[in-house]
Amino acid sequence: MQEVRINEAFVEAKCSIINAISSFAKSAPSHFMDYIPQIITNFDEIIDYVDENVNIELIIAYQSLMVSIDKAEKAANKNSGNSLNLAKQLWLKDILPKFEKIFSESNLKIEIVNVLESIYGIIDYFGKEMFIENNSLERIFTMIKTLLEFKASCQIKNEEEDLEEDEIDHDSEILDHVSDIFMITSEKLQNDFHPILSGLMPILKKYLNTKRSLGDRAIIFGCLADTLKFCKISIKFYFEFLLNAVTENIKANMKIKDDELLRNMAFLLGIMFENEPAFCKDFFNAGLNQLHIIYDNSGKMGKENVIAALCRIAISLQLAYEDEILSKIIDTVFGNVPLINDYQENLTVLKFTDYLSNIANIQFYNKYAIKIFVVIKYLVLNKLKCRLKEEEIKQIKALLEKLNNNGEIKVIFDCFLAGLTEEERGNFVNSFQNA
Repeated sequence: MQEVRINEAFVEAKCSIINAISSFAKSAPSHFMDYIPQIITNFDEIIDYVDENVNIELIIAYQSLMVSIDKAEKAANKNSGNSLNLAKQLWLKDILPKFEKIFSESNLKIEIVNVLESIYGIIDYFGKEMFIENNSLERIFTMIKTLLEFKASCQIKNEEEDLEEDEIDHDSEILDHVSDIFMITSEKLQNDFHPILSGLMPILKKYLNTKRSLGDRAIIFGCLADTLKFCKISIKFYFEFLLNAVTENIKANMKIKDDELLRNMAFLLGIMFENEPAFCKDFFNAGLNQLHIIYDNSGKMGKENVIAALCRIAISLQLAYEDEILSKIIDTVFGNVPLINDYQENLTVLKFTDYLSNIANIQFYNKYAIKIFVVIKYLVLNKLKCRLKEEEIKQIKALLEKLNNNGEIKVIFDCFLAGLTEEERGNFVNSFQNA
């Protein structure tokens, strides 16, 4: 441990030792606890060391220390619940202040990105319990606000390069990580994230101005979609503004037709309708019109996000099978499956299929049964790529059983199975063995 001291090791040695400590903390948390005070002392001595490689290793190691302490504490107190006492103390007294110090003083974006990555990992691992009865979440989003306002040390430009706010093109890597922090925090806090989101929404709105760079707008539209997926209560407060922002961005970019921007706007519309249908239903025609424009002007990714959005809207608004608009949606969806680019959205198509299975007639299956089985085949044979969970495998099995209760559909399915290669058929059937 002594070798990590600033005067007793070269840069390469410091990095190697810090990395080794991080690995030790992960692999043997219970044996690691006795060394915590000494490690923190040694880390304190090199936190100001002017070398980005050392600082990056330190940032990564701090996250490992917290996780290790938590695992050791859980192992030592199996019957006392998860108190997070030691990990929370380390977070509040040592690690968060060091992150704030790096954040306020470093002019290197790579160090800030690593701080954001570590914060993401800490929120993801510990969840909301880490932030109960302390102000650390507010402190995190104070740093996030500084980045969004382009006031962090790593973002400050020379005075002669003073730019108007709408001329700033934010570093995409930083903005991507900021978006990740929004997403993971909203996932852990759910609707409790609303106060934080509402406090930052005036800044986020500026990013959707059509004068901003395409990259900034695309990231923030995606960020808001990922956030509102979990913080559902916020949708009714911002839906009209966001629908108008989508409309204005479509108008302003008809010539450029940036697929990333278009797909994220389609994703946002689908998420808002899915999670707040009672409020959004009055804007059904307006939302559908924007999705139609996005579809007509998008590449493959944009089109697939429109298809997923249409599925979400049809399910959430409980469109009747007799509705002409649902017939058009069905034609659009099953005319484009499986979704190859945004492949995880095949699960959304599957949910749409399950919804239709309760309301459709046999004519629907005569027309689309093969397309349905193509989607199921794609999901099952690509279950790792599509990150299928065991519960989702069970849902697919239940849907197949429901469909096979109809004799005509069973004949179609049997023919479909017969058309698979022997390897595909074996993998397909084996996927349901334990479901």
